Amino acid sequence: MVDGVIEASHGAHFTECPPDYPRDEVFQKEYAATAKDPEAWKAFKTRYLDLASEAEYQRAVGAR
Repeated sequence: MVDGVIEASHGAHFTECPPDYPRDEVFQKEYAATAKDPEAWKAFKTRYLDLASEAEYQRAVGAR
């Protein structure tokens, strides 16, 4: 059930959105590696997910 859809620049990150951008393999590997370690997941979540806005997420990803 979907109430609405919006277009967001790089909204499919870390997956791909051809022809606009490819999958972010490095980020995906970083994300997957955190599944093995609760502390690594906590750090990843703090760095990329516990942010106030999409703009902050995009800045964090761009700063890698």
